[in-house]
Amino acid sequence: MESQEEKPMTFEDLVALDKQLKSTNLATVGAAGASEDITSKLKTACSIFKVIRPVIGVILGIPFIPGSVKDALKRFRSVMDSVCV
Repeated sequence: MESQEEKPMTFEDLVALDKQLKSTNLATVGAAGASEDITSKLKTACSIFKVIRPVIGVILGIPFIPGSVKDALKRFRSVMDSVCV
């Protein structure tokens, strides 16, 4: 069964995703520096993942992306989903 994120996105979906990405300044997420503890780093990673997760769905919907790349992205998304509950 194909998930919602792997279905082709409409133009409106892409415009909404673009708006969301533009409204999130990823450069400031986790800008506290290397002195952060592992918990802070994990929170930062999850914050970034939640913003870029829809982009993974877009990439998975592109027909000419090799299956091995899609499999790796699906696995990454699955791991991050389980970590970033």
